Amino acid sequence: MTTVPRIIIFGSLFFLLSSCAFHSGMISSSQLSSKTFYQYEGISVGYAKATYFLGIGGLRKDALLNDAKRNLYLSYPLKPNQVFDNLTLDTKSTYILPFSKVEMILVADVVELDSGHQISMRDGYRKVLTQSATSSKDYLFNYEPVLLLENGKAYRGRVVSINRGNATVFYVNSEGLIRVGNKRYNDVYKISNLESLQTKIGVELGEEWNFSLLRSNKSSYNLRGKVIGINSARLLIETQAEVQSIRLDEIGSKN
Repeated sequence: MTTVPRIIIFGSLFFLLSSCAFHSGMISSSQLSSKTFYQYEGISVGYAKATYFLGIGGLRKDALLNDAKRNLYLSYPLKPNQVFDNLTLDTKSTYILPFSKVEMILVADVVELDSGHQISMRDGYRKVLTQSATSSKDYLFNYEPVLLLENGKAYRGRVVSINRGNATVFYVNSEGLIRVGNKRYNDVYKISNLESLQTKIGVELGEEWNFSLLRSNKSSYNLRGKVIGINSARLLIETQAEVQSIRLDEIGSKN
């Protein structure tokens, strides 16, 4: 094979296997009057994505932003006199030829107005806006609050997408930065709607135990702490020193 064809072949392979990502964003200014009395209650996030093969595909690709908007409302159901404000939109386009993926992350402040401003949603509007099957996997539901473990500390997050192999979670990391990332289901800990999982495991949220844990070499050690998060494979334990994760199959006994 001559040199030129080799260059063409290797160049083509490099092009096909290469990947790149592009980001764009938008920030809206506040829509509230300076004369309006209100307070900030929280943050909501709406996440939507579409995957393409050679530019073809992507379910609901024409309404991706609307999907993110709908998920924004599902992530933080508004109460009367609450509105979204200060919206930011981040768009990330990733190309790993021949595939491409577009992700949209819509983040908004949740603002509660004073009692002088009567705002509410009709049930019909709410139903049309949020009409979507809430997906779940491994006891975990979309849009529910969760805990993540990072560097010995637990951080609050919210599930924004249930995927085949992982969950997409909106959270604030140890550096105080807002992130939307994919997490393995074993690394996401439930803090609500735990009845069936607690019954199966025999441990309840908030309980404090002295756990006898078995090592792989069949030796054991003790760990005392309070249960602050649960999933189908692990417990998240808060000790005096730090937060630790323990596997259910390594628990020998507890008292």
